[in-house]
Amino acid sequence: MDFRCEASTKQTLCAWGDPSTRAVVTFGPTFTLERAAAETHEIRDDMRKPIGPGS
Repeated sequence: MDFRCEASTKQTLCAWGDPSTRAVVTFGPTFTLERAAAETHEIRDDMRKPIGPGS
């Protein structure tokens, strides 16, 4: 998995790419890189959980 975060004065961006998903998550300027990275990892983990019966 490739995971990256960048910050500017207007927003913080985090993105990942792996064999099954690619996504970009944007945060407001008050997010630190560390907080944005932690939130993005949590979002990615939630997205990778199966949906439906038996999950």
